[in-house]
Amino acid sequence: PKGAVQTPLDEATIVLPLAGVIDLAAERDRLAREVAKAASEIENLDKKLANQAFLAKAPGHVIEEQRTRRADAEALRNRLSDAIERLPA
Repeated sequence: PKGAVQTPLDEATIVLPLAGVIDLAAERDRLAREVAKAASEIENLDKKLANQAFLAKAPGHVIEEQRTRRADAEALRNRLSDAIERLPA
């Protein structure tokens, strides 16, 4: 239906009518801001992880923590991007 979000779940498809319930344009803008924030964090972490001085001086657990943060930020960005795509036009 127009103004509804659909998502597949196992063998079924969930349909959630959103028209009139939320401001879709505002939600799209909010999600876009969150995507930009996650992208910025990924960029900053990429710079840090590409810095040879950081890699040489930082303890292994700190480097691994930064890699985990980057992976988490990338997963969040992907989920938010998918959410934007699922919003009705």
